[in-house]
Amino acid sequence: MNKLQLIKDKIIFKKEDAFNRLQTWRFKDEKIVFSNGCFDIVHRGHLEYLASAAQWEIK
Repeated sequence: MNKLQLIKDKIIFKKEDAFNRLQTWRFKDEKIVFSNGCFDIVHRGHLEYLASAAQWEIK
């Protein structure tokens, strides 16, 4: 599965689903990241941008 599909799978629309997903990620000690900015409508270009950014590792 590529980064773009991984990001698409993480888009959540219901508050309850978001809470459950966060609890799962916290339990697994996974990294939780939020973007700084506003996406009025999230489209493929935004997802490609985020997928590209996810490939960089800041040290």
